Amino acid sequence: MASLQGLHSEFITPNFGLHPWWIRRYALSLLIKNDSMSKNREEKVVICAENALEMVRVNLRAELESFLRAFPSAGVGECGLDKNTQNGREKSANKEDASLENNFDLGEVVKMDSQMSILSDHLSVAEKFHRPVTIHCVSGCWLQLLQVLQANNVHNGSIPAVVLHSCHSMPLEMLAAFFAAVGDNHPEMDLDLPLPVAGVHSASLFNVSQEKKKKKDGKDRVPNTRRSCRLFLSMSGRVFNSPKGIKLTRAVPLNRLLIETDSPDQLPVLYISKNLEGTRLSYNQPGTLPHICEEMAKIVSIDTAQFADITSANARVAYSIIS
Repeated sequence: MASLQGLHSEFITPNFGLHPWWIRRYALSLLIKNDSMSKNREEKVVICAENALEMVRVNLRAELESFLRAFPSAGVGECGLDKNTQNGREKSANKEDASLENNFDLGEVVKMDSQMSILSDHLSVAEKFHRPVTIHCVSGCWLQLLQVLQANNVHNGSIPAVVLHSCHSMPLEMLAAFFAAVGDNHPEMDLDLPLPVAGVHSASLFNVSQEKKKKKDGKDRVPNTRRSCRLFLSMSGRVFNSPKGIKLTRAVPLNRLLIETDSPDQLPVLYISKNLEGTRLSYNQPGTLPHICEEMAKIVSIDTAQFADITSANARVAYSIIS
């Protein structure tokens, strides 16, 4: 991600974080770097759960701070909570890596309490550097996420924005509580958005998020003079197959709504059979964003061009980007 930003700084703003799917793998990579462990890979080594979690938290925080110092325009994320991670969903598909994982007892580092601690570390770093945070939350973790946001006093304004990524599964009845948790109590009254220009694409891949948008350079960040956090809900094409997600989308104030592709995942239904040019796609890509924008505009009953302008302006506010 850092290399890509260096090559294409005119349209890539990086986000750095540890996705919950990759916590176990990250812990394993730290153990492999330890010479004393690498000499005993064939032995059954049990790591104290508390030590493994502490190792992850200390190293992750150091890495995050290093990246944010190096990239003044970068945000934090994609980080978050996922109950599937506890069930081993993120285990390596590589046979050699998977075999090595069996040598270490790392189950404790992906338990929900541990995920909540790691998410709190991301929020703490974001607060220290005044950066926006992009959060992953699925599989029934919304109450725990709300608790983490409340416990970390996100409402104090040191974090300029929280983006809930591909969040169509959020229960509608929790929407007001999330706005309150970050101190964004009157989003419908917040009209201080910059003039809209270009559309924005959001794509998450493994442990890093790319937020593609027009910008001048890494130092062009909008100062957070408002001193309170904004909450943005970002919707991908997955929402089209979710009646609950559609209701949630319609309930979100337009100035707090973002759209994304979630590439390479969440391929919109239309593209599973063929794209607009008639060519079948096997995975999602940024080129599906115009279709997502068009269909989402229908859901909220406004003109497609107007919706593109609104979500573009929202994204620049969320990620503190000056056009």
